[in-house]
Amino acid sequence: MATKITILGQSKVEENKLKPIEFIKTIEHNGSNFDTVTKPRDCVEIILLAKNYQNTNMDLFFVPSFYDNPKGNHLYLGHFNDGVIE
Repeated sequence: MATKITILGQSKVEENKLKPIEFIKTIEHNGSNFDTVTKPRDCVEIILLAKNYQNTNMDLFFVPSFYDNPKGNHLYLGHFNDGVIE
């Protein structure tokens, strides 16, 4: 939780909202990719492998499989942004 600061006598300042991680595409084992439907908030762990992966202006993420994620390991292209989950 972020700390709220109030300064008496000063007008309310817009709250700085951090931009969350977003997945754009899933990369399959055979190298093909497709638009993803997985949301970062549904992942147990997200590992940022590379920023601006191969000059695509997207970042590369690895999401390992866990006992509660039966879909297996996945690679995603997307944007790290401010590195938060919404």
